Amino acid sequence: MIGAVINMLLGRTDRISGTSTITQQLARNVYLADVKSQRTLRRKVSEMLYAWKIERTLSKDEILEAYLNTIYLGYGNYGISAAARTYFDKDVRDLTLAESAALAALPQAPDSLALLKDDREEGKTVYLEDYDVYANDASKERRNLVIDLMQEQGYISADEAASARVDIKDILRPHFEENASEYTYFSDYVVSEVAKDLAEEYKLTEEEAQRVVYTGGLQIKTTVDPEVQKIINEEFADDYNFPWSAEEPEAAMVVTEVETGNVVAMVGGRKKSGRRLFNRAVSPRQPGSSIKPLSVYAAALQKSVRGRRGLASELQPQVLGQTDLQNGTSAVPQHLRREDTASDRRGLLNGHAEKIRHHDCRGRSGRAGERP
Repeated sequence: MIGAVINMLLGRTDRISGTSTITQQLARNVYLADVKSQRTLRRKVSEMLYAWKIERTLSKDEILEAYLNTIYLGYGNYGISAAARTYFDKDVRDLTLAESAALAALPQAPDSLALLKDDREEGKTVYLEDYDVYANDASKERRNLVIDLMQEQGYISADEAASARVDIKDILRPHFEENASEYTYFSDYVVSEVAKDLAEEYKLTEEEAQRVVYTGGLQIKTTVDPEVQKIINEEFADDYNFPWSAEEPEAAMVVTEVETGNVVAMVGGRKKSGRRLFNRAVSPRQPGSSIKPLSVYAAALQKSVRGRRGLASELQPQVLGQTDLQNGTSAVPQHLRREDTASDRRGLLNGHAEKIRHHDCRGRSGRAGERP
């Protein structure tokens, strides 16, 4: 602490830094949540004073317990109890040695080392199909270090240490709260956007910005309209609105206010519950031909675009095989008539192919008769 202060006073650095004790981290989490992301001399001195008062009041075991109940352990979990429930679906008292070591490895970089990830990371994650989430084994080296140190210091035997060195995917049992509110997708999106803005405005890391959002005492006002949100939630839950298929059809929707552009409601998926769900409303995907009725056909009808068969707004639907009683002609398209069968078309294509083979093509080598 003293070294960090001296370095700043001598101008060796423009931000105060240095390793904090567990008591200092506890003081920062509990009493300085609104300014803990600021690396200033004032905050560091305040942190030291609060730490001094804590040590005069609590025993070391009580300090450690309070620290474990407030520390961030990744994937939106604050406190060891929340992390144990989310990662392993257990109470803290029921954790195994391998599970305890996994949690002990997280505090250094809880976001990058989080045991669960929503998105795939090359070479680091494994998809857990039963839970629709990815297992992240980036903390394996630190996890094994925890186990090695416990063995060296006599807390566990060699056999216990060997059995605790496992892949994280083999011990994870993710648990997500089922009582999330109807605003889950909207609130998760708001938290993400606020964290990004904080990180950009105050030069914070992603981890620091997330902590400010969850523990900084912020009051965030949103544009959500409860009535609109309730309506689209009910419509998305109604199976009648979605075609039956072998797989559950997915959908997403964002409702905005025309005059202001404010987002008033959002749904990012169907029949999902919990927090930090995959939000299709803000994860763009290629729509393919499904967008044509909106982007092409509707506009053509509105503008009365003239096609090969006349004005789009004047076209009448025709039934295959319908015969015109006046002239005896058939409404069946040319390519579906009996005289123009698939075998006829294959012969036509073969004829073109023969011409292509005899065509003098020049390849990259410049020799005639070779395909490029």
